[in-house]
Amino acid sequence: MKMLVAMADRFPSQRMYLDLVLTLLLVRCRYPDRWRLLLDAVHSVSLHTALQRALWELAVAHGEPDGHWQHDSALEERDFEIGEVIHILNGVPTAWLDEPDDALAPVLFDLLVDRFLTIEGRLATDYNTPASVVRLMVSLLAPISAGSRIHDPHCRTGNLLAVAVAQLAGAASEAAGVIVTGRDPDLQKCRLARMRLALIGVSARLVSDYEYGLLGPPSEPGLYDVVLTDPPFNYRGPVHPSFECFRWPFGEPPANANFAWLQYAVYLLREGGRAVMVMANNASFSSQPREQHIRRAMIENGAVECVIALPSHLFTGSAIAPTLWILKKPTGRGDDILFIDAHSLGHMQSRIRRVLLDSDIDKIVNTHRVGRTEPHADARPPEVESISRAVTFGEIRDRDYSLNPATYVKSQPATGPGAPSVEGPPDLVAELDDLESQAAEIDAKVRGLIRGLGLWTR
Repeated sequence: MKMLVAMADRFPSQRMYLDLVLTLLLVRCRYPDRWRLLLDAVHSVSLHTALQRALWELAVAHGEPDGHWQHDSALEERDFEIGEVIHILNGVPTAWLDEPDDALAPVLFDLLVDRFLTIEGRLATDYNTPASVVRLMVSLLAPISAGSRIHDPHCRTGNLLAVAVAQLAGAASEAAGVIVTGRDPDLQKCRLARMRLALIGVSARLVSDYEYGLLGPPSEPGLYDVVLTDPPFNYRGPVHPSFECFRWPFGEPPANANFAWLQYAVYLLREGGRAVMVMANNASFSSQPREQHIRRAMIENGAVECVIALPSHLFTGSAIAPTLWILKKPTGRGDDILFIDAHSLGHMQSRIRRVLLDSDIDKIVNTHRVGRTEPHADARPPEVESISRAVTFGEIRDRDYSLNPATYVKSQPATGPGAPSVEGPPDLVAELDDLESQAAEIDAKVRGLIRGLGLWTR
């Protein structure tokens, strides 16, 4: 690892080098015959030709012979350095890469991406959703059936899609029947996502060049069984012109795109399909008129299954406590909604970074399962009762269609190994975040009342 990182300074750019290393890692793991040819060509004038041939074979193997796998032309004069990288990767013991699930290769992939993001001073969460959040999101939709269509309209480097495919019980026959697609505006992220999925044997159709989500023409409706995504919070950039005529299912969203993403996820679902989306906390109780209207329409039409309040500090560089929204194909009626308040779960890995432990993920997933199957049972397990509540449409309507879990659930602090201390700063931060959420909701109600009396028009 250190040797690979040290080589970076000998290349024109970090991005170029990262692409090269990860591409060679893929060839090393998945195409042994081509790897041997590259080794034979290391000290010859044919290395560049051998590398181009390997990249062409990658493109054909993954059904994309349209240039996605071509490397930067600036590498043509770097045969010696490329040869050094090939030798370093060749030194990785074959046994490490020949595990049944190629376990080491994806781990090495993530380590390299994180290391180079650190060197460039870029946030890892711009490229990857935190691993513990990914495991939770995929587990909430488990089991994912063989033959499912899985989509991420903002796929970053594909870690949500990769874990979703891996969830298929490791059965190659089932994974082979899955259709995996995604979009992202960043060409390099799409390249990295394609390589990440190829390392686990999945050929995914990933589109870049600004043809994604809200920056490209909308996909056809009702195509997907599973939608998993972590879109940018409170995005206020431009959307594709075709969305000007798009028939938003629940109302035209404002400049803040949170409710554009939520509606788009519902729009993509086929009958029986479900989506889970990371969402800014304020979307649960925002008083912005258009957002209120859309949230109300989604609730009245039964598009929301569950809202989960996550703890703070899960995302690098941010203390924000986000939420997860689980969405479904609308039923046309106001259904019960399950609320889970998990803000007190997790373990502070460092002073500024929290992770969800496997026990935390299991608790949330089990709570969701019980809430779906036995929403109003008289006797539910105490660990479920303490952090969740299934709420009727009537009560949600009476609370002005708020979807803030703290409004409905009186959760208790987590206990047990790895739980944050009740008296420690992390817990105080989480409590403050929770109180600020409630305060913002109350402020929104007051502003609405004042506006309704005609005393305030801002």
